[in-house]
Amino acid sequence: MECAAQTRTREHWYNPCAFANPIPGNAIALVGTPDGAGGYQFYGPVTDEASAPQLLGGRSNTIYGPGYYTINMSLFKNFTTFRDQYLQFRVDAFNLLNHPTLNNPNNNGNSSNSSSGGQIYGPNFFQSNTPDARFMQVSLKYAF
Repeated sequence: MECAAQTRTREHWYNPCAFANPIPGNAIALVGTPDGAGGYQFYGPVTDEASAPQLLGGRSNTIYGPGYYTINMSLFKNFTTFRDQYLQFRVDAFNLLNHPTLNNPNNNGNSSNSSSGGQIYGPNFFQSNTPDARFMQVSLKYAF
C-alpha cells in the first residue's frame, strides 16, 4: 500500500495508511484463556464506547468526500408593455465558476494489498439533465 504524502487530491483524497483493519475474530481470546501469539484479551460483551473502536478498527464515518460546490446566478429585466403587462428578459447561469464536482473516494482499498484507497475515479453525476460544466440559458417571457 502506498502512503500519501499529500491528501485532498484526486489520487489521494485521504491517507489509507491512517486506518487499521479490525481485529480478526480468531485473535480475540475468550475469558480465562491465555493471550497467545499476539492475540487480544477481551472480556465480555461491548458495553462502552471505548471498547468498540478497539474491535472494529476505529470510529465510523471519518472519511468525507469532496462535497458539492456550485454557484448559480440569474439576471432578469422587466420591460413594461401595456398597463400591467410586461416582457421579461432573463439569463440564468448554472455552475457559474465552472467548479468540478468529483465523486466520493474509493474506500475499499484500505488493506495492505491494495493501492486504490482514497482515489477518486471521476466526476459525480446527479441526473441526466444536470450539467456538470458551466451551463447558461436565455429566456423571454411575456406576462399578461
